[in-house]
Order: sequence, then structure tokens, then C-alpha cells
Amino acid sequence: LESRKRSATSDRTTTFNIFLPFAFIEFFRIVTGREVSQVINDFGQEDITWSQQGMIKLAPKVMKGLFQTTLNSITNCIENVLAVPEVGHEIKQIFLVGGFAESQYLQDAVRNKILSMGVMNLIVPQGVSLSILRGAVLFGLDSRTVSVRKAQHTYGIGVLKPFLHGHHPLDKLVIKNNQSWCADIFDTL
Repeated sequence: LESRKRSATSDRTTTFNIFLPFAFIEFFRIVTGREVSQVINDFGQEDITWSQQGMIKLAPKVMKGLFQTTLNSITNCIENVLAVPEVGHEIKQIFLVGGFAESQYLQDAVRNKILSMGVMNLIVPQGVSLSILRGAVLFGLDSRTVSVRKAQHTYGIGVLKPFLHGHHPLDKLVIKNNQSWCADIFDTL
């Protein structure tokens, strides 16, 4: 499923075939007393079908629909950050990292949003899906490298917030227009 999520594109016209692990199919049968194929057929959605090879087949519009709530949340968050006068007008580039950054749906949604708001460039570095793994390796080599190990939510962005003395680390202090800001505060989506 993870690889399908990353390889989904807006221009795809063929179905997405998602293999279900045999253990899941067997567990489903034991818990519900029904076959996965029965449930999918009873669901009656022609855009979602079951193949005898043990996979769910999703039409492209169904796959895109699975992304929509998440994409809306991410693009709304970006819009809110870019709308802040003290911050938004200076942002000219946005980086996408992590496994989900490989998703063409995400890249297209973010690119469309930022272009409409005057940000000129979306950067998706090569090997973007390895950024989390690299962070884990760096932490293993030197635990001081990573200051936060677990985020409350999966996705977020670094933003500026008013600096609170005694609360925020001094190395994050930024003075802009005679105002104290804390740089790179993780804001969840």
C-alpha cells in the first residue's frame, strides 16, 4: 500500500492493484465470518473490485479520493502560514521531505497552492523518502542530533512564532522588524 501511495499520479487511467497479505485475508475471514471478496462485491461500488489474485482494484478517482482530506489539510496549513504578513511574503521556496513527499498528488496540490500565493519554487530533493531513515541513523550515532523523537502528529511544518524568553531556546531567536521570533517551531497540520 505504501508504494501505491507514492506512485499514484493524477494522469493515471488504469486501476491501482493493491495486494492484501494472506494473514489479513485470513484474519478478516475469522473475525467477520465472511470473505473479503464477498464484502467488496456486496459494497456494490464498481470503482472498487476484487480480483481472484488476492488484490483490491481501485479506480484512479477512488485512489485520488483517499488522498483528498489529507491534501486539503496540508494545503490549508500552508495557506495559513503564507497568509501571515510577517512570514509569508518572504517565503520563496518550500521543501517536501519524507516518504509522502514522493506522492505526485501531494506535489501537485502543494505546487498549485504555493504558485497561487506567490511562492516560486517547490523543492523535492532526491532520496526524499530516506530523510526519516537518515534522521534515525544520525540519532543513533549521536542522540544530541535530534532534539525531538516523536511528534504528536505525523505531518507539520516549521514556522515562526513569537519568542517566549525562558521557554524557547536562545539559538532559535530571530529579531525581525524589532520583534522577537522563535524560528523553526514545529506546527502540526
